Amino acid sequence: MDVFAVNDEMINAFKNEGYLEPLQDDVMDEETARAFEQEYLQETTMAGGQIYSAPYVLDILALWVNEEWMREAGLTGIETEEDFYRFLAHDWGEGRYAYGGSWEKTYVYNELGELINLFGGDYFDWSNEKTRAAVRFSKECVDKGYTPKEQMIDQYEQMNQKFIDGKYGMVFMYTGGIKKYADAGVYGKDRIHMAPLPDLGGRHVTYIGTWQYALNKASQHKEAARRFMSYAVSREGNRLYAEMTNSIPARKDLLEEELHIIGYAEIRELLRSVEMEVRPIPANSMEYIETVGELFQKYMLEELDLDSYCEQMQELVDENIK
Repeated sequence: MDVFAVNDEMINAFKNEGYLEPLQDDVMDEETARAFEQEYLQETTMAGGQIYSAPYVLDILALWVNEEWMREAGLTGIETEEDFYRFLAHDWGEGRYAYGGSWEKTYVYNELGELINLFGGDYFDWSNEKTRAAVRFSKECVDKGYTPKEQMIDQYEQMNQKFIDGKYGMVFMYTGGIKKYADAGVYGKDRIHMAPLPDLGGRHVTYIGTWQYALNKASQHKEAARRFMSYAVSREGNRLYAEMTNSIPARKDLLEEELHIIGYAEIRELLRSVEMEVRPIPANSMEYIETVGELFQKYMLEELDLDSYCEQMQELVDENIK
């Protein structure tokens, strides 16, 4: 294997293991590196001052709503706290839920962190009352029937299918979901579309992630691999790949160009209305993420009370990230 395609979770583990080649001398030289979000490069692709991966696709966590459901609830948008809770509390009838999630133990950390941001909490401080309010909100969604407890076994694939099938009114999903919704014939301003993040007393912050190329240290074709990766992250290569696959280019200098991508105008509008934030992922990424999910599920199932849950999350964060 010459080149790995990796996401944030994978590179945070791989870059510390010693089997990737650094890329900052050619593929991600100084000029090329300037075309990417600097905080993201620093926190995700780098270790020991070296760049170990080259991003080629950007994904942004967004709130998606079903416009038909909004009209049914008598709303024109879900921008305020009042709008948000009015949508949640509407009587949707049997088998329909205002809010759908992907709460499988290796996925829920995305939504959990996003809710903490929206409520104005601090992921690194689990004694913060706004952090605790975001957690209580998740439990309230189950207790009041806004969302089904059964989604604790659902990853994005299952959540998206239920959303497409009309079982959920809104979900948090990455922008990569546009193609899935478009292929299902449900994407558009009158059906499923992105919505501004509601004002719940926090910041309009959302998580981002990328897919990246990384070079195997054991590759027997390093020169060819570097040529491929250099083209993939060039302006031309990144633009062509984005248009071919209907994905967002990772280069920030392409984000204001007119690209032929489904939903691109809506994506650019989202980018103008939010702050982008890197997810807190340690080197032991999958072990950590799974533990976050296990603790969350124990709280949802009332195996842990709020205080115990927050205490254990604080310990987990302190041991692995701080």
